[in-house]
Amino acid sequence: MLSAGTPAGALALLQQSPAVDLLFTDLDLKGDIHAGIELAKAAVKLHPQLRVLYTDRARDHRRNESAL
Repeated sequence: MLSAGTPAGALALLQQSPAVDLLFTDLDLKGDIHAGIELAKAAVKLHPQLRVLYTDRARDHRRNESAL
């Protein structure tokens, strides 16, 4: 298992790793809603067989749930 604190760090690890099967990423990385998606796109270019599992901590969504 590899772990990175930033999208750039994750890409660096992926570039150095010959075999990666799964990328587990949050959609909202460092406050940028597109960062997780962009990370996944770049990762799949490096490892075409890569599977991606997205998560969304949805902090703001949970706070606003009571308003629905």
